[in-house]
Amino acid sequence: MAASESAIAVRRYEWSPGAPPVDIDLGLSRDGWVYRRALVLVERDGVPWGVVDVPVQDGVVQGHLVESMAGAKINAGLWPSADSLVLDAPAIRLRVVIPTCNDATRVVRAVASLLRAPDPALEVVVVENRPRGSTVEGVLADAFPDESRLGYREEPRPGISRARNCGAEGVTEGLIGFFDDDSVAHPHWATAMRAVAGGDSERPVGIMTGRILPLGLENHAQLLFQRFTGFGANDLGGIYRLDRPPEGSWLFPYAPGTFGSGASLCLPAPAFSALGGFDHRLGTGSPARGGEDLDMFVRVLYLGYSVRYVPQAVVWHEHPDSLGGLPRKAFAYGVGLSAMMFKHAVAGPDRAGFARRIPAGLFRLVELHSSKRSPGPHGFSWRLTAMEAMELLGVLAGPVGYVRSTRRGRDGRR
Repeated sequence: MAASESAIAVRRYEWSPGAPPVDIDLGLSRDGWVYRRALVLVERDGVPWGVVDVPVQDGVVQGHLVESMAGAKINAGLWPSADSLVLDAPAIRLRVVIPTCNDATRVVRAVASLLRAPDPALEVVVVENRPRGSTVEGVLADAFPDESRLGYREEPRPGISRARNCGAEGVTEGLIGFFDDDSVAHPHWATAMRAVAGGDSERPVGIMTGRILPLGLENHAQLLFQRFTGFGANDLGGIYRLDRPPEGSWLFPYAPGTFGSGASLCLPAPAFSALGGFDHRLGTGSPARGGEDLDMFVRVLYLGYSVRYVPQAVVWHEHPDSLGGLPRKAFAYGVGLSAMMFKHAVAGPDRAGFARRIPAGLFRLVELHSSKRSPGPHGFSWRLTAMEAMELLGVLAGPVGYVRSTRRGRDGRR
């Protein structure tokens, strides 16, 4: 692969129909290379509309090309109509919980993105999950000295589920959002979540999940991670219900990636209370290494709620910057997925239904890996194969991780 092909620009574009198109001069990438492609989030009146993957000519994203590609997607029904974009929403009380592990720089960036606009109904609570020796509290106090909407808590027991539950304590009404410290929120994120919080006329919404885009695609590691996860591919919203499974999804509701990710979640407080919070036996920081968000999606559906995918609730995720750590992340994904599956196989609300889905699940796993290995512009086949192998090893280890987490909880150990 040529080095000049090793970066993709990630940009925003405000589309004002009737106004002349505006070009975007990209300059050089972080490492000094010329961009050949750009991933462009198109907005209207500041509201995210959809994403186009645009070729770059002489270091410039041409506005007329962005608008032409966007228009084609709208005409094909791949984007929502302009009149369905929500500019504002009721000022429902919203607490956003951000767990962190002594990562002051990233958490300050995440907090700043959420608090950039005046919103008296919004509060942010940072939960330090590694408080011993942490500098986070002091750095936050220096960065936001007069910010009454910002709170800080500590949860010394390891695990993102415990940290998230700690941050949500005391909320009895309104919404509870969950955000990762390595992400940045779009200014419209809170409005988009609030706009759909009431659910539909038939079923209350239990979880809202937003769209995840890369914060940057500046090197091979970030490009590979994007290809592996497939974050941010869907421009249209969706409502998921247990009694109306998506057509052709035989693995539903256990299908990973169908709903979204824990990097951008929002729940009505009554639904969160009914669920009993996140399962501390799952999640980063536990032997299960993840799966707590997938578990929440499944449980909320079985409680009779719907799950809402909200593509206008955009966050940008900072992808890993080094190839060396990617196999470990793939392994953790496999462990978390399998741990969640094992939990529902042995103690879920529909064990017989879960067993019937096992053949479809195995087929889906193979299908996902085949699509990732399909020819692409970056020739990542052998690295993707290595990551898939690590993910499959994680799948085999998942049940052991879940059992270890369960025993740790019974023994009262941290």
